Amino acid sequence: MRHTGFTTVELIMIIAIIGIMSIFVIISAISPYRAIKVDAAAKKVAADLQCARNLAISTAKWYGISFEVCIDNVVSSNVITSNFWGIFLLYSDENMISRNIISSNTVEGINFIYCKSNTILENDLINNNPGIYLFNSGINTIYRNNFDNPNQIETNETKRNYWDNSREGNYWSDYAGLDIDKDGIGNVPYIIDGNNVDNRPLMGFFALFSIATEVKTYHVSTICYPPISDFNFSIGRETGNRVIRFNVKGEGANGGLCRVMIPTDLMKEPYIMMVGMEEINATRLSNISNETYVYYYLDDIFDTVYIISSNVQHLYLDLRDKIFRLEEDLVLLNMSFRGLQYNHSQLQLIYLELNSSYHDFLDHYSDMLSNLTRLQSSQIDGERNTLNLTYSFAAMTAIFLIVIVYLSKNVHLNKKKSVDSKTGSSSISLEN
Repeated sequence: MRHTGFTTVELIMIIAIIGIMSIFVIISAISPYRAIKVDAAAKKVAADLQCARNLAISTAKWYGISFEVCIDNVVSSNVITSNFWGIFLLYSDENMISRNIISSNTVEGINFIYCKSNTILENDLINNNPGIYLFNSGINTIYRNNFDNPNQIETNETKRNYWDNSREGNYWSDYAGLDIDKDGIGNVPYIIDGNNVDNRPLMGFFALFSIATEVKTYHVSTICYPPISDFNFSIGRETGNRVIRFNVKGEGANGGLCRVMIPTDLMKEPYIMMVGMEEINATRLSNISNETYVYYYLDDIFDTVYIISSNVQHLYLDLRDKIFRLEEDLVLLNMSFRGLQYNHSQLQLIYLELNSSYHDFLDHYSDMLSNLTRLQSSQIDGERNTLNLTYSFAAMTAIFLIVIVYLSKNVHLNKKKSVDSKTGSSSISLEN
């Protein structure tokens, strides 16, 4: 059977909360127990956007800052200490609470009642009890905060909130997990309750530092334990070197740890990393570094850290890169030259072969020319012989014809003589 009503315990809790809230509302209406009160900023327009920045709020008795039915407000860069509640939100959504120091508040550092879609970012919540209280409040995003309280978080476990941005979560002073891969992020989630888990707990205090230059403002973030102090950025007047300096004091035999994110436009790699006066080899976290930001991890630190981007070193490295490129070009040219030499030797061999073939051809041509000359001479001799034979044949034919004519004539004469002789004989006979 499906349960649709409230249990007796839940009804008593709701009535008690409504009663307490009513008392606080009445008291706040007749007493100045709120340092800042924001009511019904229900829409985000210029006139409704409420901001509390750069204030020091302490000993305000009940609330340091309170929001009741408010949307899209900003609470940033304030110091809120020693109040009953540091920041109190009731039915308030889509507000931004960032970069505040919220400490030593008697009840809660931040109290959410029926609130959703708020962002709590980069705050220090220290020595509150608890750091954050969530009642029926969900889909709030809470990350890059530092929690160091006797009781970190209290919830009624009915709503889910987001405790990391998939890359970075929060620092928890009671976190007992390990950072096996040395990237500043714990390898075991921090469990708050069944609906609330920080999957990317930080191994040290998160800090964000703004560095204003003539070009733009850059941000350097650190995750360090113990928390860093005396952060400073400077540019050498004569050398132009860019230097980040800060202190991380290790405790006892254990040195401190620090993960640093540096904008590459602010400081070009490579860096000279020093702890005290000793140069160290910090670990570059290539899996999360990119063209815009570079991450380094330093371990076992007991002294001041210096991160130096040297113009002279950059010039040296640029010249070294150019020399390497020239050497690579020289190697390629040598390879090309050797290839050309090989091709030249091959061409020479081909030339010699062609020359030999040419000379052979010349020899064959000379032989053929000699043969042709001989053939031509033989032809001339043959033509002469043929002509001589023709002449001889003609002469022999002429002689033959002459002989035949002569013989024929002789035969004819002989016949005639014979006839004449016969005729004469007959005549003589007749005469006789």
